[in-house]
Amino acid sequence: MNYTIITKTQINYITAFLGCLFLGILSARADSLWIETEAKGKTGKSQLIKVIFGSYNQYRLQKVKGEFEEVKEFTCWVVSPTGKTIPLSFTPSETSYDTYFTPQEKGIYTVLLENKQRKVEDWRKSSTKIGITKQHYYARTSIQVETSSIVTLTIAE
Repeated sequence: MNYTIITKTQINYITAFLGCLFLGILSARADSLWIETEAKGKTGKSQLIKVIFGSYNQYRLQKVKGEFEEVKEFTCWVVSPTGKTIPLSFTPSETSYDTYFTPQEKGIYTVLLENKQRKVEDWRKSSTKIGITKQHYYARTSIQVETSSIVTLTIAE
């Protein structure tokens, strides 16, 4: 059985990060990229993976032929339970980019998305006045394939 050891300092960093993330989510109204797929899968059976752009908290989806054009240059891949990286290719639909993935082994797969293609924008005169910015998008989710996942957390002093 594998155990992950987390120190109190790491817990403090994680708590601070989650607090900032929570506050950011409460005040955020911007569109985001996210991944949707079933949380559980079966070996040899394909499952749909969708990449969506819109307002997650309102489930307002952008059309692929609209504002989604700004972020369509994302990369997305799967990391298998044994660490193999599997790149994914997507096909546009009305409000998402879709692909199918077929797990070949039991375990936890991680689906990762990255988009660093946004242009630099001057938002100094916008309502947020956040200055000059370049947005990056990251998303991840997991697929559990024919395994029960028990996470054990051990706190070290």
